[in-house]
Amino acid sequence: MLSTAVVFICGSDGSRRAYRVPLDCSSQVNFVTKKFVSEVGLETRPSSLSICGVNGTITSINHVVGIKLQSRLNSYTAAIECIVTDRINKIPTFSLGRDKFNFPRNIRLADPRFHISDIDLLIGVDLFWNLICVGQVKSSDKYPILQKTRLGWILAGHLNSTISTTARVHSLHASVSNAELHEHVSRAWQMDDISTQSHNFTMEENICERHFLDNVSQNSQGRYTVKFPIKEQILNNIGDSCESALKRLKGIESRFKRDLTLKSQYVAFLDEYVSLGHMQRVQPPTAEEIISFYLPHYCVFKTVEQTSKIRVIFDASCRSSSGVSLNDASSGTYCSTRFNLNFNAFPLFHLCHHR
Repeated sequence: MLSTAVVFICGSDGSRRAYRVPLDCSSQVNFVTKKFVSEVGLETRPSSLSICGVNGTITSINHVVGIKLQSRLNSYTAAIECIVTDRINKIPTFSLGRDKFNFPRNIRLADPRFHISDIDLLIGVDLFWNLICVGQVKSSDKYPILQKTRLGWILAGHLNSTISTTARVHSLHASVSNAELHEHVSRAWQMDDISTQSHNFTMEENICERHFLDNVSQNSQGRYTVKFPIKEQILNNIGDSCESALKRLKGIESRFKRDLTLKSQYVAFLDEYVSLGHMQRVQPPTAEEIISFYLPHYCVFKTVEQTSKIRVIFDASCRSSSGVSLNDASSGTYCSTRFNLNFNAFPLFHLCHHR
């Protein structure tokens, strides 16, 4: 026999109604039926849980509800969270003859109708052990074990009698799992495990990773630097880029004549770059500087608090006379008007702007 009790449940309108509840110390959660929620008039909340039972049976749960209960024998009250389910197995599995039991006279049962098969609410382990009190009566041929609780005396265990039984057995064990969450966490661990994926790198990715491991270092300011990866065979094919960059620059200067506000914002941006040390004026490249690339630039507007601020964009995708851009030869975008390529000195770039 499994333990049951009768408690008062407080409805949404403040009324109290008596309900039979089993006390299950092996259930991680409390349960109520949809019928119970409808009768009491409680408001549910959405939830996403998976409930696992015997033999790994899994049920998806979509709603939970808060319940306040009170002992019918004393002033004890408790507030619990319950999972809403379609039904709870009846306890006991079959109705028993009340005349077969003979309890001590001083015993006040938590559930006087323990022999009737019907329940709508199940209390799990989070409240079970708070209900147990000091006091126990060992079983006899007239009743099973009796245990004192805040809800009254409950009975549980095997009854040594000739009462007929059936082969149907109920186990109310339930554990909470979230299969979807476990799947996402497991997938995240697999993605973070570099050792399990290194063999899936392409040839170019392996070269890039090896380049990083061989060239990362820490400077005197404590910052980490790494030599910029380039594609030497493509870099050697870069053609003339000065002419296209000058055309872009002349186009911007034409806009300046029509919009003096734009000109002042543009100049302020470039002056800030100079003051921060991000760029400096350089002389035209000499014959010894084999590779040189000029980057065109333009601006976009960003609205912030009803004002428009410009953002200067450096176009490393602009193609040179050979059809090769700076982005084609590298894995990043450089920010400059003319950039003398000196990858061994990365991350210090010498930039210039013609004004």
